[in-house]
Amino acid sequence: MNAAPLKRALLGLSLAASLPLTASLALAAPPQAPVQVPGAPAQVGSPTASTLPAQWTRARLEGASYTLSAPRWEGKTGLVSAEQEKAILEALSRDAAGALTRRYPGAKVLSAPAEGAILVTPVLLAPDSLLPWSPMGVRLDFALPSGEKVSLREGFTVMALYQHGIQAANFAYDQVAKRLP
Repeated sequence: MNAAPLKRALLGLSLAASLPLTASLALAAPPQAPVQVPGAPAQVGSPTASTLPAQWTRARLEGASYTLSAPRWEGKTGLVSAEQEKAILEALSRDAAGALTRRYPGAKVLSAPAEGAILVTPVLLAPDSLLPWSPMGVRLDFALPSGEKVSLREGFTVMALYQHGIQAANFAYDQVAKRLP
């Protein structure tokens, strides 16, 4: 795999190189609270048992099969080149699958839809600008075989993800996976 396009994309997501590190860290704001996107499933922050589908249990999810749909870019476009956007979306899909299998080693990630599989859509919530403190995030949208939907979202600043370099998507989806039962 050629990591150069993804590395360029990550470098393009921050102006931190032009600021002293102490200034960049001091300017970093805490992540924003989840925002409900029209038409998207309900966001899950700190869910209560009454808000989740009956199938949303550790036992069900750790032995499940998952099918990843095409990743989506939500928010401002044009912050990176088309080549960089493509590399970022590929990383989202690959690293979302990796986060699921790290959380649930017995889970299977399928390359094609299958009966009974949970459909997962990785989503990048793009920042409005490329400032180190700009909020951004990632989300995993789950469509259960029963038709119920759950979304898990985690917010970051551009700087927080930039600090993880080529592993930014891995880090981000591992944080989302921690919200899974």
